[in-house]
Amino acid sequence: MGTKPEGKKANDFEPEIKKARDTKPEGKKPRDKEPQDEMQNRKMTKRRGVFLRLSRYVIGQWPLFILALALTLGANQLSLMGPLYSGAAIDAIELRGGVDFGAVWENVKMMLFCYLTSAVLSYGLSVVMLHLSQRITYKMRKQVFEKLTTLPVGYFDTNATGDIISHLSYDIDTINATLSHDLIQVMTSLYTVIGSLVFMWQISRPMILIFAITVPVSILFTRYRSKVVRPLFRKRAKDSAFINENAFLSLCLDLIRHRLLQIRQYHGANAKHTV
Repeated sequence: MGTKPEGKKANDFEPEIKKARDTKPEGKKPRDKEPQDEMQNRKMTKRRGVFLRLSRYVIGQWPLFILALALTLGANQLSLMGPLYSGAAIDAIELRGGVDFGAVWENVKMMLFCYLTSAVLSYGLSVVMLHLSQRITYKMRKQVFEKLTTLPVGYFDTNATGDIISHLSYDIDTINATLSHDLIQVMTSLYTVIGSLVFMWQISRPMILIFAITVPVSILFTRYRSKVVRPLFRKRAKDSAFINENAFLSLCLDLIRHRLLQIRQYHGANAKHTV
């Protein structure tokens, strides 16, 4: 019988054990962070690109955009002037020599004028932004459809029908809602904050300290809410694509059933009249 090969003895492993002990665990290499940095840079670049492309669409409708800016400035300026006349009317009531009814009625009239005119300008702003968003979405849908007509047939084989329909309907509708509602709120809020800051500086400078608390809190809350809500919009877009695709497949199945029913009716009628 042959002899069994001898295995390594314990002493033979000492150099490897010593080498393992002397070797320090390697920390995370800087290159591990490079993909994350590249991803962040890619996201920022993508956001800038989307903002620039959307700005081109808005600038392309510059007459309506300038009119919207003018209506925004006028509506917010008048709404901010309303409390000034209200305060002046209250001051005229609290005079020591008696109530100055002339000043009270004058300030009340000016206050009502400011609020009513601001409401009319705000309504006009909504109408202008609605027309602006409709023109932009029409142009976007036209460009997307023209792009789809130039794509090869393999693109439609490798991409779900629901995703394509979702891009044409849901995504562009989201841009429409952003332009017609969110953009108005952004411009209104920005001018309101700046105007309120100016009026507070004129009336009571210590009240500016309120801005030092409320504005940062609002910014932090907005950032937190956007991080929470953004994934929900992505999920909604996926669900919309799934629904659109299944609706398309359901329509195809209904057409096939109707076609099969017609074929059966044709064969039945043909069998009756066949001798």
